[in-house]
Amino acid sequence: MSKEHILPKWLRREFPEYTNAPTHQRTINENEGRDPHGPRVAYRRDETKNGLFNDQARVVCTGCNNGWMSQLEKRVREPLSQMIRGLPVVLTGEWQALVSLWVVKTLMVSYRGPQLGGRPTPEIILPVDPESLYRDAALGPTMVVSVSFYEPETSPGELVYAESFTRMEHEHGLYSYVASLKLGHFVAQLGRARDGVRPPLGLAPYLLPDRVALLCPGAASVNWPPAKPVYGRAGWEKHVTLPERIGY
Repeated sequence: MSKEHILPKWLRREFPEYTNAPTHQRTINENEGRDPHGPRVAYRRDETKNGLFNDQARVVCTGCNNGWMSQLEKRVREPLSQMIRGLPVVLTGEWQALVSLWVVKTLMVSYRGPQLGGRPTPEIILPVDPESLYRDAALGPTMVVSVSFYEPETSPGELVYAESFTRMEHEHGLYSYVASLKLGHFVAQLGRARDGVRPPLGLAPYLLPDRVALLCPGAASVNWPPAKPVYGRAGWEKHVTLPERIGY
């Protein structure tokens, strides 16, 4: 096993002004209960700290770290660095595949990393999903990635990087989750539908078409950013909060 930087070294070189920026990470477990007015949050943990590029996780093998993950970082740099800066990008089918895979890889490595501390029980991202990523180097069949544009506030204390992991418990032991990250102007969400439901239809009640662009690897080009931004910290909070009935 080898250590993998949560955020790669090329980001440090590309955005030196972010080196000491504050970061925030959140994990939430919720229950889709029968009583819509009943308690939903079963577990919640929040952490804010400085040092954007310091976190590492010994959760990937040397072959992956120096192989397809390294190649992915090289190939995704061009579209991702433009999106972080808020520059318009035409995401070709190939770029959609690269950005999607980067988002999933980054969120899964970060979730398994030690900086998260004690993970919730039950865990949000179960080992089956990272194992699938390792085996196929591709998104699983129940996953979909969307991207949005973040418009920061002008007030001090704005977070450059933030993550959110939210799991929804369904009946019969089924679950779904949404994992989100934002870096600069770039916002991405990984939606994992419960088994038996294939996205994006299973995620339709949650997605906001004027604020997100679905990434479909190999499909027609997608223009980024979407029509409306996710504005400020209040907008980010709303964007990553699951509705009362998630619908998938």
